[in-house]
Amino acid sequence: MDNCFFDRKTLIKINKYGIPEPINKNIIPPYFIEVIFIPLLVFDLKGYRIGYGKGFYDRFIILCKKNILKIGLSLFDPINCIKPIHINDLIIDIGITMNHTFFFKNSRKKYFKNIPNNDHNHN
Repeated sequence: MDNCFFDRKTLIKINKYGIPEPINKNIIPPYFIEVIFIPLLVFDLKGYRIGYGKGFYDRFIILCKKNILKIGLSLFDPINCIKPIHINDLIIDIGITMNHTFFFKNSRKKYFKNIPNNDHNHN
């Protein structure tokens, strides 16, 4: 998986997986990335996630900064608990669904200390 810089002039094509990607890639090393949006099927109330089963994000995130902000995007509300949990499973910092935002692992204090605490907080 490559990390590419995009702007309004970037020409895009659809790859074999149906994912838009730039034609001329301006590659950015993973250690420059501070935030990653992770599409997923569902997450639980502790921030564990179930993705789409290919492991792309698991392998990629370990190449990034240790303090990268991991934001999971799901069409579904979280479930109570995902089991089994493996020792290498990564926890998202924030989970966003169609109706709610969930903060995990003290992510509100770490990244968003000025946001009022009027939503679902599961630290």
